[in-house]
Amino acid sequence: MRWPCLPGETSSSAGTCGAMKARTHPNPDEEGGLERLTQLNIVEQMAHLHTHPAIEARVRADVLGIHGWYYESEFEPWPDPV
Repeated sequence: MRWPCLPGETSSSAGTCGAMKARTHPNPDEEGGLERLTQLNIVEQMAHLHTHPAIEARVRADVLGIHGWYYESEFEPWPDPV
């Protein structure tokens, strides 16, 4: 399986991005760390799905694609009732 790269990463010659190859995880307390950790978790979940024989067979047959989504949304609290 080829590990997908996250924003800001470049693929090595083996097709593996640095963070996944080294299995390093960011500190969620550092700036951007929680977002990065969340993105890595999505990639890990996608990789885990590939371990199921039925899923992997369908991916190899090109009848199933596995996609991970990460999105940001801004939360604006409801105004207090008047």
